[in-house]
Amino acid sequence: MVDRTATTPLTPKEEQFCAEYLVDRNGAQAAIRAGYAKKSAKVTASRLLTKANVKAHLAGLSSEVKKKTLVDAEYVIGGIKEVVERCMQRVPVMVTIGTHRVQLQNEDGQGVWTFDAAGANRGLENLGKHLKLFTDRLEVEIIDNLAERLKAARLRRANG
Repeated sequence: MVDRTATTPLTPKEEQFCAEYLVDRNGAQAAIRAGYAKKSAKVTASRLLTKANVKAHLAGLSSEVKKKTLVDAEYVIGGIKEVVERCMQRVPVMVTIGTHRVQLQNEDGQGVWTFDAAGANRGLENLGKHLKLFTDRLEVEIIDNLAERLKAARLRRANG
């Protein structure tokens, strides 16, 4: 059997779905905005997103958007890196004494500095997520003879 779905033209509703999907990448909402039934929007979106011709059309549209906006992963990561570097630049804490502005000093006579820790942390967090440095892990305790217990329970149920 030949798969013709990749070359099958999209219906006007499917084209509208693709355009709407690129707005917020929310399949259910895109289906609703494209005119599909609200009740079955999630199922419809799931079905549409698995169709080869819809996937191909979305890939083409995504590529066009990237070209028009000149925004890609490299641009975003570069921007985050720049923000992190700026946030981490230390700035002297200045105080006014009389008519002079001087740098605040700690009890050891060293200059006090500040930087945007929250901005730096947020940028580093986003970079870490991109690099998959932070993963949620689920710890599961395995019972030694779980398989044997399940088998025994099935036998008890079968024997009534």
